[in-house]
Formats: sequence, C-alpha cells, structure tokens
Amino acid sequence: MYLSNYHSHCTFCDGRSYPEDFVKFAISKGVKSYGFTSHAPLPFETFWTMKHDDVNEYFQEITRLKEKYGDRIELYCGLETDYLNEEHHAGIDYFANLPYDYLISSIHYISHPVTGELMGIDGPYSEFEEAVNRVFRGSIEDVIRSFLVQSMKMVKTGGFHIVGHVDKIYMNGGKFPGFYDHQALIDELMDKLLLEIQKKNLILEINTKSLLSQQMTFPNQRYFNRILELNIPVTINCDSHYPHHVLQGKAEAVGLLKSLGLTHTMELKKGAWEVHKL
Repeated sequence: MYLSNYHSHCTFCDGRSYPEDFVKFAISKGVKSYGFTSHAPLPFETFWTMKHDDVNEYFQEITRLKEKYGDRIELYCGLETDYLNEEHHAGIDYFANLPYDYLISSIHYISHPVTGELMGIDGPYSEFEEAVNRVFRGSIEDVIRSFLVQSMKMVKTGGFHIVGHVDKIYMNGGKFPGFYDHQALIDELMDKLLLEIQKKNLILEINTKSLLSQQMTFPNQRYFNRILELNIPVTINCDSHYPHHVLQGKAEAVGLLKSLGLTHTMELKKGAWEVHKL
C-alpha cells in the first residue's frame, strides 16, 4: 500500500497542530506523499477557514517544510476550496493566481434555491437541525436536493483536481427525521453526479475521516461498486486535523475497496498524478 494523504488541515485553518507536527508524524509512519489543504478563504469570516491575510504565509511555510524534509517525504501545498455559487468557486481568478500544487473542491454550505440564504451542512448536528428548520422550513428533501444540485454545479464548473467528501450530507442529514425516506432521490442524483465526475475525469476522494469512529465514508459505501464500475479515478484521503490522524482509516478503506475489485489509486509522485497499482 502506497502511504499518502492529500487532505489535511493545520493551524492555518481548523487543524489542531502546526504543519511541521503533521510532517514529522507522517515521516515516522512511512508516508511517501503528503499534501496540506487548508480551507481556503471565503467571502465572509468563519472560524474554520484561512483568512486572506494568512494565505501567503501558508504557502511560505509549506515551501519551507518542502525544503527541510524533501529528502524524506514528498510534500505538497494545496487548498480545499468551496463551491458557493457562480461568483465563488475553485475556478475564480483569485485561486488561479495562487501557487498551489492541487485543489480539492467541496461543499460546506448550501443555499436556498429561492431566497439564496446559506446554511452549513457540516459542524454540530444541533446547528444543522436549526438551519434546516429555519432556512428550508424543515424540508430535508429540499436540503438533499440543494446539496446534490450544488455539487453537480461544482463539478461542471471545474477548476480543481479532487472532489472532496462528495456526499457529506449523509453525516448530519442522516440524523434528521425522514432523511432516509428520500434514499431513492439521493441515489438518483448521486448517480448523475458520479457520471459527471467520470465525464470531467476528476479524481474522487474516498474520505476516511469518520470510518473508524462512525463506520462512515464519503462517498457512502453503497456507491463504491458504481464508482468502480465507472472506473472513476480515486485517491484515499484521511481529512486529518490532528497529526496522529494522518492515516486514520486508510488501511481499512484500502482493504474494503480491494475486496470489491479496486486495482489502483491516483497518487502524487514527483509533482504529477500517477496511477498506482495496489
């Protein structure tokens, strides 16, 4: 198994330790390729994204670590960007002018299709529940549809390399009453989304952050066979926020996917994405 992780957060956003701590731990575990993907700035202030004023320092610090540890590990500097709307996504000029190695794009906020009001889909369930009732008048069906339609717009718009935690609506949505009454709708829209990811030849991450603690992956394991059938390129990421989580769930996910027929993953080697046989 090629040890890698291309989804990682540090103190420049909501990670819980300094970048160098992640590098040292990754080296101690034999990791070959490691990428930082701090949450990119949004058009409004949050506690979990980078501030615009810190972006240059972030790239400078990861560059310093590349130079210091380059003989022991391949380090990469990316960003996790958000698709909000046509004005804010991975393809805007602001991101195009940054010296990143790659970009992940994800959905953390969805907007009401009529009012445009935003709600977060991540974070504590209590906040999610309150937002569903306030913004979407309690309609979890409309939340599901908005999340997956916005995800489709993100993929069609492009400007990034990796699709991040593609169906994270399961995390909090799955706790909301009536969510699974709409499984047929979720499956239908997810299939369309996977077909678009295949068409765009994007890399789909298998996000293992919650695999050991909640037996949950993003995408949901119910879609693994379809992903393999469509031959969508995948990489297995741990979405680490603590140094000791740089490989959390990786081995378990590899074992599961291999048992279903996965034969290769996409890995960054010497600055380029390559097919790696398992």
